[in-house]
Amino acid sequence: MTVQQRIEQRIKQMDEKLNLADEQETKIRKLYANFNKQKYPREKRREAMDKLTADISLLLTAEQQTIYKQMTEQAIAEMKKGKRNKTKE
Repeated sequence: MTVQQRIEQRIKQMDEKLNLADEQETKIRKLYANFNKQKYPREKRREAMDKLTADISLLLTAEQQTIYKQMTEQAIAEMKKGKRNKTKE
């Protein structure tokens, strides 16, 4: 899956769960585009991801922010779980 496909998948998932307004979706798409233009060194990538998450949260309503926080926490937990499974193989 290409970077652009992953972005589209993520935005679609966010729209389904958060019911994004068109303006929110457009702004989030721009944030992802700007994020992916940059080439972050490995040690700075987590910091950049945290900033992206915070910037997206600023575009959301309070209710959407609660759901988005749950989504990001779940995604992090799944990534950690996946990493643990890879080390066991």
